[in-house]
Amino acid sequence: MQSVHPEIVWIQLPTPFPVGPVNAFLVKGDVPVLIDVGPKSEDAYQALTACLKEHGLAVCDIGIIFMTHGHVDHGGLLSRLLGESHAQAYAHPAVIEQYRAYDQGIEDNS
Repeated sequence: MQSVHPEIVWIQLPTPFPVGPVNAFLVKGDVPVLIDVGPKSEDAYQALTACLKEHGLAVCDIGIIFMTHGHVDHGGLLSRLLGESHAQAYAHPAVIEQYRAYDQGIEDNS
């Protein structure tokens, strides 16, 4: 993790995919913003929460989640984070449909 600006934290989250880690960003402020959330894995969740903790935050403190695109390596944790926070999520409508289908597929295969 590195700071790219005093109020913006670059977070690299591990993935189980050949692409390697993916990037997410924390924008600190009165309403903390998370840009992308990483894949649906416990390793990514632990890395994300450790970074938040380093900056005096927890998942429940996130106010806005912004999804840049619909790949599951960038948004697999979205449902979990929304369930643990009162955050509002924003994305292009096509991306929203991708994540709904992804979540439904997981539920159907449980």
